[in-house]
Amino acid sequence: MEFDVDSWRELPVYSGVASDYLTEDSGNPWLSLGVMDSIRDEPLLQAWDHYLGIQTEMLVDQEMTWLRARGFAQNARGVLEVGSANGDYGAHLAREFPDVRIYGVEANPCLADRYDPLAETGQNYSIDICKVGEQELPKEISGNFTHCILRYVLQHVSDPARVVSALYDALPVGGRIFIIEEDETYLRAQPNWPAYEGAVDIWRRVLAAGGTDNAIGGKLPGILAGVGFDVDAFEIKLRNNVEVGDTFLAYFAAASRVLHLTNPSLVTERELQKVISEFEASEAEHRKRYVATYPQFLLSAYKAAP
Repeated sequence: MEFDVDSWRELPVYSGVASDYLTEDSGNPWLSLGVMDSIRDEPLLQAWDHYLGIQTEMLVDQEMTWLRARGFAQNARGVLEVGSANGDYGAHLAREFPDVRIYGVEANPCLADRYDPLAETGQNYSIDICKVGEQELPKEISGNFTHCILRYVLQHVSDPARVVSALYDALPVGGRIFIIEEDETYLRAQPNWPAYEGAVDIWRRVLAAGGTDNAIGGKLPGILAGVGFDVDAFEIKLRNNVEVGDTFLAYFAAASRVLHLTNPSLVTERELQKVISEFEASEAEHRKRYVATYPQFLLSAYKAAP
């Protein structure tokens, strides 16, 4: 992917008042979804579409290698994907594993509506609306899967143990769970890289203000074991700009755009453009001058016999 910072100047920017980008008060719901609770309006939805597409492009090959090595979808009756968002990643899974039915569930209907099954190949993927941990799984899904996957989901959930516990109850003995997460503790650059540091600062401030736990990666084994799962693999992969190339810049610029639109009172358009301009200025030499990391935490576990 060729990184074009000018393309970001053509995407929607925030205008109006902050409440335009928030959903109606849901009355202190049992489970809240961090910054994901705020996704409703078209500018923010477009920014998420762009960000999720870059995220998949940057990370999916390494993730598929890891999932296959851990036996994902092998001999599975079906796979439950929790937190499907706009279906970008789930559709990729469906193409990679065409012989397995993949059931997506998403709590935010505004995101799920972005998925267009007619534009995708294959008939083995769909998205239903469900807030796992608070609502029962749809009848056509319950009992029809033996594997499940959560990718960048638990960080947004106010009580991740409730979600994982619900999945433990829904899986049969021997059923498997796969989780991919991140952890801001491992975001580092050497030497100091102003664009990256600015993007990470935006990341940390907005996620903290929105109730998202962006340091959840290291907590995963304890969460899984706490509800009864047996963890059999836990890996930390530090993706970096030298390995990934210009997609790394596009990823952090896209994340900054999403976070600006999520909380424009906390991250101004001026601050966003400063970060993007600094990425543009370092584009030609970033792989020679800097090493910056993006951490992925990958876990697999199974439900053992009582």
